[in-house]
Amino acid sequence: MNDLALASLAPDATFPDRRAGDRALLVLVSVVIFTQMDLALTSLLIEPIKRDLHLSDVQLGLIQGTGFGLGMVLGAVPLGILIDRASRVWLLRMALLIFVATMIAASLASGFLTLFVAEFTLGAVLSLINPAATSLLSDLFAPDQRSARTAILSAGQISGQAGAFLIGGIFVDYLAGHASGGAWYMSFSAWRITYLIFAVLSLVALPGLLTLPEPARQETAIRRLSIVRSFRHLVDYKAFLMPLFAGSTFGLVASSAILTWIAPILMRSYGLHAGQVGEWLSIVTLTGGLLASFLAGKLSRDAKQAGRSIVFPAAIACLVFAPFTLLALTPSAALVAGGLFMIVTTSILTQVTSSIAIVTLIPNELRGLCFGIYLVLGIGFGRGVGPEMVAWLGGLFAGPNGLNIALAVVSAPCSLVAAWLFLIASARSIGRHGRLG
Repeated sequence: MNDLALASLAPDATFPDRRAGDRALLVLVSVVIFTQMDLALTSLLIEPIKRDLHLSDVQLGLIQGTGFGLGMVLGAVPLGILIDRASRVWLLRMALLIFVATMIAASLASGFLTLFVAEFTLGAVLSLINPAATSLLSDLFAPDQRSARTAILSAGQISGQAGAFLIGGIFVDYLAGHASGGAWYMSFSAWRITYLIFAVLSLVALPGLLTLPEPARQETAIRRLSIVRSFRHLVDYKAFLMPLFAGSTFGLVASSAILTWIAPILMRSYGLHAGQVGEWLSIVTLTGGLLASFLAGKLSRDAKQAGRSIVFPAAIACLVFAPFTLLALTPSAALVAGGLFMIVTTSILTQVTSSIAIVTLIPNELRGLCFGIYLVLGIGFGRGVGPEMVAWLGGLFAGPNGLNIALAVVSAPCSLVAAWLFLIASARSIGRHGRLG
């Protein structure tokens, strides 16, 4: 692979002691918990936002999909390059403050444009937070400890989304039920107050970030690569990365389409209120997500020890995902919840496996750029296209179940294509000498 081999430890590599690493991991987990809340919160609040601001499903799809995805697309690569060169801890501090300010701005939104800009900004912020946190893990823990720690970080993301469903649903129901009270804050819509509450909660992660030191970078194949050389060297991995990125993209189109619209579908088609939806989705997201994070870490670790491809489980997960895209066509909310558990488990397992593959197989000085491209193609395009496609197709199908049918039409084919692409990445991830081929 020219002058870049697989990421390998330098003879003088020194990682922080286990306790220091675990303390830093706790800080990073707290950051991702609170910043991941928006992904679930906006989905839960779609119905009250739609009523209050008189928005259409297409506009809501643009806000949650295109706005967020565009922020990811435009921010991921330049911020990924910055992650490879600047203090990642300092970048995380700035990102958290911008995140809080944007959540406050979203709570004051007067219409479509304000919410679109807020989601755009949140997409750009999250395109930095997750890669920066994952990059820090590479310098906090030795390779044999990294899969488990990456899975723990993923579990933090899942916990944030589950917490947003549960706490957000409780707040919305409580505030809506007391809207006629005499308290001053009752003049605000329930969804606005919920956004403000979550903005304040996010500041809990700030003290830990302010005291977190920047660790020394390990596993660098080449020092101080220029931006042009970074792209050139990343091309050396194209045979593996192209199907990995493409598989992640199709997989995220499929999962984001379902996860964005499932809350409003449960309210419209199954008659549940926000609190009930929040409880159901929090349980499903937490149990399925934690199970997926554990499985991804274990399967990757076992595959590495046995000399097998760590990407193969992602292909199987996408195949399992496909039949459960029909969940919104089932007759009861309980069946929807069961299907959603499998959707969450398989989609999170796919995402975590992809992240572990990048952390394990790509040199340190290219990981930020690699994650940036991964986010542009995967989350940026996937979340940017999936929800909007469902909203558009839902309007074409006649009857009250138009969105429900659109979910299956969009998600099922994408998940099967993703499985095929991950199989290609899996075959190319291990060569004769354990190198990318």
